[in-house]
Amino acid sequence: MGFLVPIGLAVGASQATAAATGAAVLSAGTAAAGALAGGVMQAVQASERNKAISASMQAQANATQVQQQQLLAASELERQKRIDESQKVMGRLRVAAGEAGIGDNGGTFGALAGQSVYDTERNLGILGQNTTNQLAAVRSGGVANLTQLASSTSSPILSGLSGAIGGFQSGLQIGMGTSSIANTISSGQRANSGPVA
Repeated sequence: MGFLVPIGLAVGASQATAAATGAAVLSAGTAAAGALAGGVMQAVQASERNKAISASMQAQANATQVQQQQLLAASELERQKRIDESQKVMGRLRVAAGEAGIGDNGGTFGALAGQSVYDTERNLGILGQNTTNQLAAVRSGGVANLTQLASSTSSPILSGLSGAIGGFQSGLQIGMGTSSIANTISSGQRANSGPVA
C-alpha cells in the first residue's frame, strides 16, 4: 500500500504539470492570436480611414477649384457690366454734346468723358483687387482644410503594430485567466485524489 501512495501522488503531480503546461501553451496561443487579430484590424481600419481622407481631400480640392472659377466668372461679369455702363455714359454724353452743337473735342464734353474713363478704370481696378483678395481667401481656406485632412491620416503599419500590442495584451490576459482556471481545476483534482487502496 505504501507503494501505491507515492504513485498516486506522482500521477497527480504529472497531471498538474500537464495542465499547467497546457494552460501556458493556451495562454501564449491566445496572446499570439490576439496580436494578429488586433494588428490586422487596426491596419485595415487605418487604411480605410486614409482612403476616406484621401477622397475628402480630392473633394475639397475640387470644391476650391469650382469656387475659384465661380469667383472669376462673377468678376468677369461685373467687369463687363462696368464697361457697358461706361460706354452708355459716353454715348449719352456724345448725344447731349451733339444736340447742343458743342462737338466731342473738348470743353465740358472732354471733362465729363475724362471723368467717366477715370471712374471706369478706378472701378475696374478695385474690382480686380477684390477678386484677387477673394481668390486668395478661397485658396487659403482650401489649403487649411487640406492640411487639416492630411494631418488626420495615419500609418497602417504603425496602427497595425499598436493593434498587435493591444491584441497581444488582451490575448495574454485571456490566456492567464484560462491558466488560472486550469490550475484551479488541477488543484481540485489533486485534493480529491487520495491514496489508492
